[in-house]
Amino acid sequence: AGFDHDKVLPNCRAAVHHGGAGTTHAVVRAGIPAVVAHVFADQPFWGRQITQLGLGADLPFRKLNRDRLRAALANSFGFGGTNASLVVAKL
Repeated sequence: AGFDHDKVLPNCRAAVHHGGAGTTHAVVRAGIPAVVAHVFADQPFWGRQITQLGLGADLPFRKLNRDRLRAALANSFGFGGTNASLVVAKL
């Protein structure tokens, strides 16, 4: 059984995830800010897209710690992440 992004994410304030294309799409569709903690492959690309669009923040998973996660979440909300995500989600 898979994770039901469409059911869970709209009830979240933000999402911290690996940055896969499917999860990134689901988070943007849900209209919430994202912190992408990327590991490999296309994940850094999607993390950069989230950051450049003002929908959240990204960083390599290997650099993730409490302080960096806190800062990334603060930036996600501070850049208007929720508002920007809602605009994209409604397109």
